[in-house]
Amino acid sequence: MNRLLLRLGAPAVAAVMAASAVAYAGASTTSDDPADPPEPDPRIDYVLTSPDVGVEAAAVGDIKVVNYNLCGAAAHCDNPGEIVDRTGYLIDEVLDYDADIVMLTEVCYLQYTHIRDELAPQGYDYKWVAARPRVDSCTPPGGNTSELAAQNQLRFGQVLLAKNSLTNREDIMLSQTNYGTATVTKALCADAGLTGFPQGTIRVCVAHPRSGRTGSAARARWEQLSTWAAEVDRYLYGNNQLVILGGDFNAEPGDPEMNPFYALDGVGEFVELDMFNPAGFTDECVAQQVSECRSGVRTFDHPTEGPKKIDYIFVSADHVLDVEAEVLPVGPNSDHYLLRGRAEVSVN
Repeated sequence: MNRLLLRLGAPAVAAVMAASAVAYAGASTTSDDPADPPEPDPRIDYVLTSPDVGVEAAAVGDIKVVNYNLCGAAAHCDNPGEIVDRTGYLIDEVLDYDADIVMLTEVCYLQYTHIRDELAPQGYDYKWVAARPRVDSCTPPGGNTSELAAQNQLRFGQVLLAKNSLTNREDIMLSQTNYGTATVTKALCADAGLTGFPQGTIRVCVAHPRSGRTGSAARARWEQLSTWAAEVDRYLYGNNQLVILGGDFNAEPGDPEMNPFYALDGVGEFVELDMFNPAGFTDECVAQQVSECRSGVRTFDHPTEGPKKIDYIFVSADHVLDVEAEVLPVGPNSDHYLLRGRAEVSVN
């Protein structure tokens, strides 16, 4: 288990911020009913940011995030389609950590409904987006594939959960072609109405860009990651929101296609919660004795290429005061490690 806590000064964060152009490429949008204004939370400190005016205050508090790839249906993972063990591990970790935001990839629809039904009574709102309309290996042990398919129960996709509410949902199409696959790659985004923070100030997204190092797969991932980074500029600049991104990016921290996200040595607006952890530093960063590095503890063991970090929790850098990150052991029936982290943030 690897854990790190680092205090970030505002000038240090500002120094690594890079300019990024505001872009918009059509996206489908649906609206949810807004939640009632949240009650004050004892975890939150309210800081006056405009003393001359005396009316604008910043809410400062912690946000805890869990990001996990369930490997819900892949043939190389144990028991594809299995529900109880996979989801039970995740549910226990979410509740034990008292996570505010949960971001999940590679989830069968029946796995999602079980997670939803267990966490909704604990105060979590939920959103689902399908990446594939039918994956037969999402059939749980003992299930009837034909009957489940007829009931539209074999869909496969991504999940967002948040305490209290998820509103103003948006599904962002990340590529205009499927590059020869049946997968429709979208980023699932919504406003997270966390207790103690003003409604509409926190935007969260999860996505699972294409894997593969060569050919159409590599081109797909470049397009999908670039589109995602450009689209969230609307939240950062147009809405002045704190933005949290998570998922399985299928790229490593030093890959050039990750430049649109990292403020460090990139052109992005984000810090990644595990990039301050010396346990995951590259040899170059160790040699330079730096305190931050585009790196992180492995979250996936590739069968031929070895351990990799491809799962991320990004938080918009100009909102971050403190970070903490931890990678847990591989969960049951998955090939990924659960990544969780805490960010102390300031939002207006």
